[in-house]
Amino acid sequence: MLCLVVFFIYKIIFRGVNMDVFLSKENYVFKYRVGAIIKNDDKVLLAYDGETNNYKYLPGGKVEFGESIYQAIEREINEELKVKPSKIKLLFANELFYYSKISEKNVHELCFYFLLDLDLNSEILQNKFYTIENNRKLFFEWVKINELEKIDFKPGEIIKHIINPPNEFKIFNTNEKNQAH
Repeated sequence: MLCLVVFFIYKIIFRGVNMDVFLSKENYVFKYRVGAIIKNDDKVLLAYDGETNNYKYLPGGKVEFGESIYQAIEREINEELKVKPSKIKLLFANELFYYSKISEKNVHELCFYFLLDLDLNSEILQNKFYTIENNRKLFFEWVKINELEKIDFKPGEIIKHIINPPNEFKIFNTNEKNQAH
């Protein structure tokens, strides 16, 4: 009972407050994220902002304080695509270093990537579509897996792990400091 009361007090106090695990100090930022590999035949679903940048990336987002990576990927996909994953499999993690053009800061990002199965509805199966999340358009596009290396995809180093996922969980390290995101 006490836990329930504490939970409701927490929700009242922090209602509307961004609870993402995101730390910033001077010229550095740390992001704790999750990403989804969603396949349909020979294609993978990619996201892009369209307004702030045109590079493509895997759907997903930041983990919130007190949230597991499994809860985070389920929440993010539900927020972005309005569907609940039917199967979630952790594939790999990538520790990424890059420079952000938008914030003009050096970014240290830790992202856990999952292979997801979704009950694909007709809207999601469209080659290109968008959703609205927090009053912002988020664009999606199905791209042939064998064409990932031909597009502006970030982080580019994980393409090989999307094409050939590791058999067991692995952590990779990517340095893209000289490639602005």
